[in-house]
Formats: sequence, structure tokens, C-alpha cells
Amino acid sequence: MKSNLYLLIVYMVLGTSTNAQPQPYSQQMAATTMTIWKDSFSIRPGEPAKWSYDQGVILKGIEGIWNATGNNDYFRYIQKCLDFYVQADGSIKGYRRQEFNIDHINNGKLILLLYKVTGQKKYK
Repeated sequence: MKSNLYLLIVYMVLGTSTNAQPQPYSQQMAATTMTIWKDSFSIRPGEPAKWSYDQGVILKGIEGIWNATGNNDYFRYIQKCLDFYVQADGSIKGYRRQEFNIDHINNGKLILLLYKVTGQKKYK
């Protein structure tokens, strides 16, 4: 994940135009994240994405940007990322309830957000 974070920072710095009115750094970081990880987070290139703490932290940040801007692109990104895991019956691919792992809580909060906003039963 560290190499992806470094790539994210470099991409953000190099992609910033000096002539245009810059967006807030939060939006620049989110745009970069949404470009690198189109639909889910794979910590290691070539390996399948996993339900993880890192993804929950980043998506909670994107939720904050969505709340601040009202730009639904951010919400749709959160939904697309979590729909990779949340099946039609509400089960979560790769999640093992018996793990009792506190690292999964942020992802769970985001699923509750999706239910609150969309009302879709699979998120309940």
C-alpha cells in the first residue's frame, strides 16, 4: 500500500497545473485515487482486492469530500467500490464475521451510508 500512496502523492503533485485555479488538495487526492483504483482497491498489483482497513479510511475521506461539495461523483465512487464486495443478498465477499476485526468498521459505516442514501435492501 505504501508504494501506491507514494504514487498517489507524486501523481497529485505532477498533475497540478500552475496556471489553473487549483482544487483543494482533498479533491485532487480524491481525483487521483478515483483514477488509480477505478472500482476496488487491490493493495498489491495483480492480486484480488480485499475488504480492508485501508480502503475504508480512503472511502471515509471521499465521503467527507462528498458531504462538503455535494458532488455525487464521490458518492457513486464509494458505491461502486463497495458494490465490488456487497452481493445482491447482502453478503460481503471475502468478509468473515468470526474474525471480529475492528479494521473492518469503516467499510461497515460506508455500507450503512449506502443504505441510508439509496434504501437498497442489500445494504441493510
